[in-house]
Amino acid sequence: MAQGFRHFFCHLFGRFENNNYLCCVNIKQEFGKWFLDVAKYVLTAMLLTSMIEGLSQWWLIATTAAVTVLCLIFGSILMRKGKEEEERKARNRERHRNKNKGGL
Repeated sequence: MAQGFRHFFCHLFGRFENNNYLCCVNIKQEFGKWFLDVAKYVLTAMLLTSMIEGLSQWWLIATTAAVTVLCLIFGSILMRKGKEEEERKARNRERHRNKNKGGL
């Protein structure tokens, strides 16, 4: 299942080279950004609605706050994991380059 998402995102955001798509997108970071955007949109919608009509229903405020907080938490976790994954891959690439240089 995860490979299907990676394949989908590679086709959307990848670049085409030598009849292959090179995936240059970190999927965890992209989903993290998406969750942060959703949190911003939900909060903005609530603020605009409260300025126009006023929010008198407590359940609407609670639901909006819960969705915003959950999206912020998921987004920040995914962004952090995506950055850690990128750093790990960069360290592995550097190690591989150094190993290949030493063998020459």
